Amino acid sequence: MIKYKLAKNISKFLIKLLKIIRPDAGTSIPGYFMIKMCPEYLKMQNQKIKEQTIFVTGTNGKTTTSGILTSI
Repeated sequence: MIKYKLAKNISKFLIKLLKIIRPDAGTSIPGYFMIKMCPEYLKMQNQKIKEQTIFVTGTNGKTTTSGILTSI
């Protein structure tokens, strides 16, 4: 649990740092860091979800797909 909290805090710091350095850049680096430092992170997060959830991921079409799913 300590490793999880440490990784989460460092990832939050990385997000803030990246926004200062490159405001127009994405924020995938903190996610990569989190998974490397705490591989069980996704499993821990999944346990917090109380209802059915759909994750929309990928390179293209996320906004369109999310819009379609919202309208259903």
